[in-house]
Amino acid sequence: MTQKSTYILSALKHTTFKKLRNLLRIQFQKIFTKGNVSAGSPAILVFDPSSVCNLHCPLCPTGQGRTERSKGIADFDNYKKIIDEVGDYLYFAQFTNWGEPIANKDLARMIRYARDKNIETILRTNLTLADKITCEKLVRAGLDEIIISLDGATSETYLKYRQGGNFKKVIENIKNLVAFKRQLNSPIRIIWQFIVSSENEHEIPLALKLSKELHVILRTVPLRVDMGKEVSEDRQTQISKDFRWLPKDEKYSRYNYKKKQNKYFEKTCRWLWTKTVVNWNGSVSPCCAIWEEEFDFGNAFESGLMAVWNNEKYQKAREIVRTRRGRRGIICSKCLINGFVN
Repeated sequence: MTQKSTYILSALKHTTFKKLRNLLRIQFQKIFTKGNVSAGSPAILVFDPSSVCNLHCPLCPTGQGRTERSKGIADFDNYKKIIDEVGDYLYFAQFTNWGEPIANKDLARMIRYARDKNIETILRTNLTLADKITCEKLVRAGLDEIIISLDGATSETYLKYRQGGNFKKVIENIKNLVAFKRQLNSPIRIIWQFIVSSENEHEIPLALKLSKELHVILRTVPLRVDMGKEVSEDRQTQISKDFRWLPKDEKYSRYNYKKKQNKYFEKTCRWLWTKTVVNWNGSVSPCCAIWEEEFDFGNAFESGLMAVWNNEKYQKAREIVRTRRGRRGIICSKCLINGFVN
């Protein structure tokens, strides 16, 4: 089954009349009318339980030590307010953004709260802060999918990008997750995400072999250039600057090396009408590619998510996409130049 098919079936599993009506409204807007004021609520929530991380990945602004976004751990009660406000319309809650989610001790509790609201839950993690107890808590919480960042099939290769990581510990925790999946008869999907770079492309066959031995799904993903500048900096500059990290075999890359641009371009924004990002402190980003906190659209913990969802900044951003005319002060104008984030 393809990744897209899996998510469609997952969405159907959680469908209610209220969710379906909302989804049809916002999808119609996204595809056809593109009104400045959203006709509904977001159907997908990206929530960052923690903006701190124990690794130092060279193309991640957190790993680089950049300070344009505040660091901290999300409070459960603030998170609960968001789910209580829009949970009846959410199909998916993704626990991820700029930090390592497992740094938040309430993570399993957050997952369980979303699952009790009939929301599909997805966790992205480097899995290095976990232990056997953590793995059991995540499976028992009803987590639907865990995506594990493991960019190598050997410790030596893995550490070239996941600097500060522990290959042996990640493998051990994957085995723990698989064991608890079987023990608890859980349908959790355990995904090994292998971001393909020049440092690890030679290990794809070995990773495929190891994934079968571990009984997990291997998902190869093309590397992104500097993620903190993916929207704000022009693509040619980015590709030239980070070219050493890109796969030598261009079939594994999301970029055209000769033209120094994306291979594929989105026709419109995937985010502004259907999904949103709430960071650890409630700051709302228009999409997951916005690093600098100064470009966020408001604070969901202070005013409520729906008050932000249709505020002046969100409306201006939707107008930018609808008219294809940039506006000063709204970061989404940059996407008109670089192509929408995919």
